Order: sequence, then structure tokens, then C-alpha cells
Amino acid sequence: KQMGQEKAAALVRELLQLVQESLRRSSDAALEESNNIMVVLPGTAKENALMVAGRIRQIFDDYLAEQGLEDQVKSACSVAAYPEDGESEEKLFTKLGVR
Repeated sequence: KQMGQEKAAALVRELLQLVQESLRRSSDAALEESNNIMVVLPGTAKENALMVAGRIRQIFDDYLAEQGLEDQVKSACSVAAYPEDGESEEKLFTKLGVR
């Protein structure tokens, strides 16, 4: 809120680019929707997805620190797996706190 919508949207785009560059498999994807970055890791066990989430979290923390934004920007990361956390898009998004 302090940075304004335009600056926040630019930051999300920059973070999305960093996430996309960090993905290792061609089937993995990162996308942005409503200032949320979602990473889809098809065929990945939840334990491995949690490790990827930790790596992405570190990327965010490092970038925000480099930009001097660590005190201004708060981010959260959560993991939901199909089918154990939900068998529909709506249930998975609810688990993630997106909807």
C-alpha cells in the first residue's frame, strides 16, 4: 500500500521474472494473477514442492533486501497439492488463500 499500485505491480512482474528463471523443468510454470504469483509444478510431490517454495522464498528475500524493500513488502508462500489438498481448482485456491 505504501508503494502505490503501479510500483507494486512492477515489483510483482520483476519477482515473477525471477521465479520463471528459477524453474528447472519445462513443464513448470509461473503466472501472475491479481498481484499473486502462482507456480504450477505438475507431477511434483508435495515434499519437493515445499523445497521449491523455500527456494522461491529465498529468491524473494534476497531480491527485496537488494532493493531495500524488505521492511516495506510482505510476502507469503503456501503450497497446495492435487488431490490431497483438494480435487478442484476452487478447493486448491481456497487452501492457498487466493479465493
